[in-house]
Amino acid sequence: MMATMVLLLVLAVVIASWARRSRRLALAGVAAAALVLAGCEFEGSVGDDEPLEIGNAVAALGVDGDDRPVDVSEVFDVDTPEIVVVVPVRGVAEDTVLASEWVHEGATVFAEVDLDLPEGRSRPNLSVTRPDDGWPVGDYVVDLEVAGPDGERVTEQVAFRVEGEPAVEEPEEELAEEAEEVVEEAVPEDDPDGSELSSLERAEGLPADVPLPSEPGRVLPISEEDGDLLFGFQVIADHTDIVAFYDEALEEEGWSTIMREDDWEQDDDSVFWFVSKGDLHMVVVVGPDEDTPDWTLIAIEVDPDFEP
Repeated sequence: MMATMVLLLVLAVVIASWARRSRRLALAGVAAAALVLAGCEFEGSVGDDEPLEIGNAVAALGVDGDDRPVDVSEVFDVDTPEIVVVVPVRGVAEDTVLASEWVHEGATVFAEVDLDLPEGRSRPNLSVTRPDDGWPVGDYVVDLEVAGPDGERVTEQVAFRVEGEPAVEEPEEELAEEAEEVVEEAVPEDDPDGSELSSLERAEGLPADVPLPSEPGRVLPISEEDGDLLFGFQVIADHTDIVAFYDEALEEEGWSTIMREDDWEQDDDSVFWFVSKGDLHMVVVVGPDEDTPDWTLIAIEVDPDFEP
């Protein structure tokens, strides 16, 4: 019924999901950084007669420009984007292969990754990206084997654990259907043009310092989840006037603008603000209601616990 309103509300929910996911991953990175890499490199100078050997292999969140492991850890979050195993080797001859099996809970081969190695010493890394549903929780062992052309073989193991619960995100189609149902229920069929409306009233739970325009309108509360409050408003006004109102009112109410974007998500008329005030963070999206001329749609989401 109101495609633009549904789009604005769904995009605001996606912003909040992104914020929560970013916060969780950031915490995982801080925990991993507490571990120190030790004994990864070989001692002594490089020689032509070095034996084939694997050094201290480790699991990490990534590697730097010199292929050294970054944020080494033995515990990863289920939503870690990628887990990298760094494997120092020496004494490698031509046509030598590094093979790996990533085994979950001692039984299931979760992944297999092989790599051709350069001669001599090197610091190759093997990586597996996060599955769509998150990493299965539990213990992992990566079985490593370096096999030379003459049949010489050396092995090593890297163990780590995955903990936590994957972020549950409703498909956007479901969010759109839910938002549309709320909008349909909130708009009176006997007053489609808003002739019976008075000044826009505040929705229950909306903080007092969140500015609202004075034009007549309707309140369309959508949801409350994990402390986040999502509200929808429909007002009788040109959307450019409402955009001008928020550019001025947010500053007057003491909100600091972190980001403001015109033509948001390729919508030529919508405007997006991401603002903060004290411990509060808020998303505001304003755009015209394409289905109802002379109406403007407002989506507001307040996240009291967001930590940038």
